[in-house]
Amino acid sequence: IVANLGLIFMNQGHYDEGIRWLEEQLDVTERKGDKSGLASLYTNLGIIYLEKSSLDSALLCLEKGLALSEELGNKLLMTICIGCIGSVWEKKGDYPKAMQNFERDLALCHELGDKQGTAIACGLIGDLLSTMGEFDGATHYLEQNLLLSRELNYKKGIAKALNTLGDTLFFMGEPQRSIQYYNEAIECAREMGNKLVLGYSLVEKGTVHLHV
Repeated sequence: IVANLGLIFMNQGHYDEGIRWLEEQLDVTERKGDKSGLASLYTNLGIIYLEKSSLDSALLCLEKGLALSEELGNKLLMTICIGCIGSVWEKKGDYPKAMQNFERDLALCHELGDKQGTAIACGLIGDLLSTMGEFDGATHYLEQNLLLSRELNYKKGIAKALNTLGDTLFFMGEPQRSIQYYNEAIECAREMGNKLVLGYSLVEKGTVHLHV
């Protein structure tokens, strides 16, 4: 419960409050020797530090969460840790390490038959390829992300995929198609009340209009 409560505080933008709850629970869980609980707590603590851009702290927690989940054989939690570790390396600017983790995440999600995890991993790879200027590869993975997210009605995944496809098509010199994807992303983000994706999509759509 506390592990999930930390993520709720994170989604509200109260990072320090989420961290405080998780760190207090870590002490209790360590005294009880509850490895499963520790794995969840360290993983979610790492996610909050990642969102807060405290990258060294995020990496430390996520590596602890990964080690514990590997020891327990919890492959689902492993995929979360590996994907987040990849995001840390991407933010640190080490794209090869980021891609290595994203590809490992994708392979494990395929092994588990985890469609939502596969969608997320495809999105991470597509976003990174777009950042690296490899737009054809980016489009391939982002379209897979969008297809799976729609199949699952995973609205956050749909909105993010549409937004990143909009970015990629703009960089590829296709502003009109880019605007179409941004319009869909804006509609989806408004429907689900995701202000972060909505803000990005509105600003990026405006940037495209400046160049048309």
